[in-house]
Amino acid sequence: GGEHEMVTVIHPDGDALLLTHYCMLGNQPQMKAKPKTGDKQVAFDFVRLTNGNPEKDMFMRSVTFTFVDKDTLRTEWTNWHQGKEAGKAVFTLKRKK
Repeated sequence: GGEHEMVTVIHPDGDALLLTHYCMLGNQPQMKAKPKTGDKQVAFDFVRLTNGNPEKDMFMRSVTFTFVDKDTLRTEWTNWHQGKEAGKAVFTLKRKK
């Protein structure tokens, strides 16, 4: 219900695993999972940006999902602006019991 709500969808594409991030910035970066990064991590890296220019606009360029334990997921997002890194955002999600 807030002004900064976003949705991220992870979906298969043949043998690949893709991610589309529907950002509050109004663009939709797409990322592809890197080869296996470990049993507890899945890392995605930039493929393309829809509704924006990756050389000029701000967008999320990569994300790593870390399964800390059976009840905890940590995500680390890398933001880009004008063709270079512009910060990180880390979120830790805990399952309610």
